[in-house]
This record gives sequence, structure tokens and C-alpha cells, in this order.
Amino acid sequence: MKNKKIITHILISLSLFSLFFLIAPFCGAAGATDKTIANLDIAGNGLAKADLVTVIGKLVSFVLGFLSIILILLILWAGWNWMTAMDDEDKIKKAKATISAAVIGIVIIMSSYIIATFVINNIKANLGQNTGKEATGQTP
Repeated sequence: MKNKKIITHILISLSLFSLFFLIAPFCGAAGATDKTIANLDIAGNGLAKADLVTVIGKLVSFVLGFLSIILILLILWAGWNWMTAMDDEDKIKKAKATISAAVIGIVIIMSSYIIATFVINNIKANLGQNTGKEATGQTP
């Protein structure tokens, strides 16, 4: 029994450690870098200098990235429940439903991110604030 607890703790630790490598690209894609946080400057120094479209774009990117992280954690949790179900059909069915819902959620968030990027880039272009990011495919 004691060995089972040790193995469980090791697996949880390794899972959390490897989770960092799954989350890091999404945080970067969502714009949650030190540079973005410095640009937003929550204390108020840089926020007044940024235009409203840029602030909204960065906020939308951050929120959608955060939601993606939550859904990936939900997929991992459902996978864990599926693995530990021990042939209990109800638990397996619930885990499969959770994974399906989380994958649908990720697809919706990715679509929202694409639409938001398109709209924000067009607003910037129409307001004369085109920074050339559209040509390189960078996000707002």
C-alpha cells in the first residue's frame, strides 16, 4: 500500500512537471509573456499610453489562452479518471463525455481567437494603426 502511494505521488509530480511544457506554448500564444505584462503595466504607467484596440486585443488573447489552459487541465483530469475507472462503465462514460466537451471547447476557443485576431487587425488597419503584423501573421 505504501509503495502505491509513493508511485502515485511520483506520477502526479511528473505529470505536473510535464504539464509545464504543455502550458508554456499556450501562454506564449496567448501573449502572457513578461513583455506583454510590461506593456499593459497594470500599475497604470503604460496602460494610459496604449490605445484601446491594443489593450482589448491583449486582454482577449490572454483570456482565451487562460481558458485553453483550463480545458487542457480538464482533459488531463478526465484522462486520469478514465485510467483509474477500473472497468466501471459509468466512470468511463463520464470521462469520455468530459474529454469530448473539453475538445469541443478548445475548438471553440481556437475559432474565437482566430476571429478576434482578424477583427482586431482589421480595426487597427481601418483606424490607421496598422503595425504590419498582419503581413507576418502575428497576433494582436
